[in-house]
Amino acid sequence: MEVPEVVKRIGKIDGKRKIYIEDYVLSYLERFKFEETEGNERIILYGKRERNFSEEICVIYGAEKKNPREIVQKESIFSVYEEVGCLNTDMWKCTQGMCEGILIGDGNGGQPIEGYYIFYEKEPIMGKYLGLTYEEEIKRVPYARQNEKKEEEAKAASAQAELVALSQTEVLPESPVYDIIRAVVICIFIIICAMAITTVNNFEKMEDFKEAAMEMNEALEEP
Repeated sequence: MEVPEVVKRIGKIDGKRKIYIEDYVLSYLERFKFEETEGNERIILYGKRERNFSEEICVIYGAEKKNPREIVQKESIFSVYEEVGCLNTDMWKCTQGMCEGILIGDGNGGQPIEGYYIFYEKEPIMGKYLGLTYEEEIKRVPYARQNEKKEEEAKAASAQAELVALSQTEVLPESPVYDIIRAVVICIFIIICAMAITTVNNFEKMEDFKEAAMEMNEALEEP
């Protein structure tokens, strides 16, 4: 098997096993440091593998997220390659390194690696897969936005309905008893005011009478 041209080494290379990973594959795997997988989804590694008496060589050209339990499996873009391993996402997320979690074996598991070589492919099939994945994600965005818009419209309609209901609430007429009490209070207030005015007027008349009597008395006492 032809070995690709190496551009970088990651980790420690085992003398009896040499792993080569295309750069686009690592770019795709990097997203699963943060992105969650759902249910039975697995990240399958695709490539070529060769063994002889002295060493094992594995070249990884692609990676794909799949659910093995799906009844209908769509044809993979990597069907020209074999399954050479998988990604253990739990191990992958728990470390800052770029080795832990990459398992060499088959799509269901394998042996962990301590290091590998990175290479560039002139026409990487992984690049095409990333392009297709990007297009699918772009298609999902408008759908997600539409759902958010519908939820906002539903909330607005509900709020408007509550306002209309409040505005149409009937105002209860005032009680007749309340009208009678209010009229009685007003009458009492008027009577008190009249009594106060009458009292003031009578007091002024008494003062005038007293002054007149005193003047008359003084006049009678003069010789």
